[in-house]
Amino acid sequence: MHTQLIIFAFEKTKKEEIKKGIKAPSLTHLAKNISLTIEDYSGLAFGEKSLRNYYNSAIKENEETNIKQPKVINALCQYLGYDNYPEFYNQKKILEANDITDNSLKKESQSFNLNRKKIMSYSIIAIIIGYFGYDTTKKDCMIWVNNTHYELISCDKKEDLRSISKDQYILENFRRVKPDSTYPFFKINGAENLWYEKNNTGDLDYFTSYGTHPITGKTLKRITPYMIKTHIWKRFK
Repeated sequence: MHTQLIIFAFEKTKKEEIKKGIKAPSLTHLAKNISLTIEDYSGLAFGEKSLRNYYNSAIKENEETNIKQPKVINALCQYLGYDNYPEFYNQKKILEANDITDNSLKKESQSFNLNRKKIMSYSIIAIIIGYFGYDTTKKDCMIWVNNTHYELISCDKKEDLRSISKDQYILENFRRVKPDSTYPFFKINGAENLWYEKNNTGDLDYFTSYGTHPITGKTLKRITPYMIKTHIWKRFK
């Protein structure tokens, strides 16, 4: 009954991890991320081991996966952009059309050949760049400044280990903010307008866009009504 729901959740999480630079996230790594997501959306602590078991059951042929906890089902649906399971079930083809699904989790045995091709491609690119030269003074990297925003720097400043490759969207839209009770937590269309993650001191940092925490490197989580009520509004009571 919930086979596609659990597979879609793992595949979406894998795409997000790959996008942030983790080339081959393990099943355990993905399950831990989903476990945190479920807790964020529902307030329910749901172990990554149970999620791994659900996924392993879901990818087996002729075996149906049934999630017993309604809060887990609803949290996964919300993570995928749906209000509830009936909405997800009725519109799952839209999810597929948007290319959220990714069969690579079922074909990890092919990763060796893929990585080998990538290494060869990167080697060729490196040779070409080395032959024709490269402008190292060009500002194609970014650095986190004043713990509030990114700014462009030259990529030849290798001594700064905090620098990352230039991303125009992150450069223009990623900011650390201190939301109060009047903050627009959601856009007009209902999409999240705030993300969060703990910093090195254990406190929560809030950001205006999805990505990774500039200091800890952890994937940011979407704001939820539960988090707003228990962590933000609570400060102003």
